Parts: sequence; C-alpha cells; structure tokens
Amino acid sequence: MERYLEIARVEPSTRQGYEGLVRNHIAPLLGNQQVGRVRGEVLDSFYAELRRCRAHCRRGRSAVDHRTQVEHQCDQRCRPHRCRPC
Repeated sequence: MERYLEIARVEPSTRQGYEGLVRNHIAPLLGNQQVGRVRGEVLDSFYAELRRCRAHCRRGRSAVDHRTQVEHQCDQRCRPHRCRPC
C-alpha cells in the first residue's frame, strides 16, 4: 500500500483519505502481508472485522470512547465503547 500511495496520482484530499484507511484499517489488520499472499479467507476475516467494529476493539474488554485523543477530564461526552461498523 505504501508503494501504491507513493505513485498514485490523486488529489491531496483523496490521498489523505487513503492514508487514513491504510493507517486505521489495512495496516493493523493485514500487517505487512504481500498482496499475492492475501487469500479469500484473509479477506473474508478482514471484511468481517470491518463490519463488526471500526475501532477493531477486542470483544469482551471494556473500553471508553473518549471525546478527544489528548489528555483530559472525562465528562458525559466520554462513553462506554459501542462497536460500530465501518
């Protein structure tokens, strides 16, 4: 994906979107697998995870969806995590 992004001729906003998808979904779930080694079973698992939770949380583990990524005092805007698909 990194090589593709280096040569892709797309608008800056499209590139930013692609980079976000790679950073948030493709890299964490598919890692450094070579494209030629990605088989149907791997893709099925990948898409199942995207349908389950966009945060790729671990089931059964309590988590909080914070209102911001920076250090803060939690308030009513910080809530228990609820899985949402992509």
